[in-house]
Amino acid sequence: MTGVGLILGFATAPGGDLLVSFSPFASFSGGNTSIGQTPSVLAIVSGGSGNYAYAWAVESSDYPCSILDPAASATAFRFSSVGAGEQANATIILTVTDLTFGGTVSAPVEASYSRTGTRGSIS
Repeated sequence: MTGVGLILGFATAPGGDLLVSFSPFASFSGGNTSIGQTPSVLAIVSGGSGNYAYAWAVESSDYPCSILDPAASATAFRFSSVGAGEQANATIILTVTDLTFGGTVSAPVEASYSRTGTRGSIS
């Protein structure tokens, strides 16, 4: 999945409209260990002053999920404790603040990690 998805966030701010989209618009990965990291997602912001602060936060997740660089314009996500044959899913919220004009916009991005293997074994 490459390219920019739909505009996911829009806000009217004192310095002009703020728009945010993501490239890619979702982040997925797979592996064979209980800890997995997704590829990075880049926030693309337009409008406002161009002087932005970024704050990524986990809104919901069915496995432990951390944000590798929560104050950057691009970041990856790491899942842990994922069982064999299981898939971890999270909704991440990005809030962008225009540091000059004070406007904010928030938008969600989805992240997933699928662990290969089977759930159990018969001996």
